[in-house]
Amino acid sequence: MEKSFSNKVSWLQHHYAEYSVQWYTEEPKRTEAIYRREFSRFNKVEKIETIKKLKEEKLEEVSNWDQLAEKLFGKKLRALSFKEVQELFSTDLKVS
Repeated sequence: MEKSFSNKVSWLQHHYAEYSVQWYTEEPKRTEAIYRREFSRFNKVEKIETIKKLKEEKLEEVSNWDQLAEKLFGKKLRALSFKEVQELFSTDLKVS
């Protein structure tokens, strides 16, 4: 959904620089270019932060599986045999 020019100006004032509305409206092409650049940067940063958060959650999940595997079999998840992994997953489902 395309934002209106006034919404873009508001976004820029909040995320880029608190210049006056007049400064932004004096040269709409400049404002559009700044908006495209800054909005792309903003989205890139948001994407990177989301990916970092997901990686941390995944590492935490793997760590939890490792702890459960150590508790049940005395070794980490990666060291388990296929049968032990199946048993681990079925054990976890029973606990849930």
